[in-house]
Amino acid sequence: MKKVFITVLVAIVIAFGASLILLNRQPPKDESYAHAPDYSWVTGQLQYQDIEGGFWIIRFGSRDAPYNGQFVLGKDSRLQNFKNGDLVKITGKISQDQISIYQAGTIYTLQSIEFLK
Repeated sequence: MKKVFITVLVAIVIAFGASLILLNRQPPKDESYAHAPDYSWVTGQLQYQDIEGGFWIIRFGSRDAPYNGQFVLGKDSRLQNFKNGDLVKITGKISQDQISIYQAGTIYTLQSIEFLK
């Protein structure tokens, strides 16, 4: 009886540990990261990439989300007053011209940008 109890207890601990590992691998649920169904607006975090001459991206989801969870904004002059990590809302559209020097993802044509926090 004692051996069965220990076996069951070990199985429960292993299952609980495995579920914690799976939960920790999921991206955090953050309402700050959102977008319209057609991506005409996107809220997310600005990130400056100091490669290929430097450029901006907006992170709006996890890497397994559509578009890898980010859009390339390039070197738009409207971004010069923002800093890495700012939470923003942008409007615009996915660019039809995806040829660029930026090898970081899908190009987004910025129409407007608003600081959120």
